[in-house]
Amino acid sequence: MRIAVGFDGHEHSHAALRWAHAAAVLTGGSLQVLDIWTLTRAASHHSDVGKGRRELEERTRAVLTDPACPITFEVVVSRNRPGQALADATQEADLIVIGHRQIDTLHSHFAESMAQQVTSLTTRPVLVVPADCDHSADPLLDGLVGRTT
Repeated sequence: MRIAVGFDGHEHSHAALRWAHAAAVLTGGSLQVLDIWTLTRAASHHSDVGKGRRELEERTRAVLTDPACPITFEVVVSRNRPGQALADATQEADLIVIGHRQIDTLHSHFAESMAQQVTSLTTRPVLVVPADCDHSADPLLDGLVGRTT
């Protein structure tokens, strides 16, 4: 199983990364960790995508102290909205995992969440993980490998 996860270093993406990693390990799959950069963000990093990729790998390894599956890292620089860029970059994934970030009511009237963007732009299955998810007691993970409780 090829699992792709959006990871920008914020707490909500930590939960998504931990869940995606657990799923990849349980299914014998691989994990693709992506950080989406807008052109503005790329300019602020002086377009040093190589350095951004190394930083992404360091942030990932800080969360996953014992990675037990193949992991690839990718920084995607895009002119599109982040949701579109993530949907485009994960077309070969069997599952896309993203974190859920609470946004205030006012903001939600003016902008779609990443989850809304990705789910409306891809044909791939998308799992949205809440920041406080305890993946160690997750029935969905048990179902992936046929475990019963």
